[in-house]
Amino acid sequence: MASGSSGDTHGSVYGYLTKRATTVRVLFSDGRPPLEVAPVKAGARFPVNFYVAFYPQQGSSRGWVVAQVLALDRAGRIVARCRTGPLPEDTCAEG
Repeated sequence: MASGSSGDTHGSVYGYLTKRATTVRVLFSDGRPPLEVAPVKAGARFPVNFYVAFYPQQGSSRGWVVAQVLALDRAGRIVARCRTGPLPEDTCAEG
């Protein structure tokens, strides 16, 4: 799952992901390099882990520049992905 916002100076993306994921890779639509973050481990009490990432943004008029969010396992394989775009193109899926 991926949600987020964009502002004049920064944007954010956040959500939850499977416990199999060890890294979250955020891909952008404006050509900047991917951003990688470690999930926040929620412990055994929750069935998922969480993530949050902030990135520099140059003006809110550019909109949300996140194109995809990938959840990767320890070997670097994609275990889940969310693609963003104009509705109804937003999709999230495991595997």
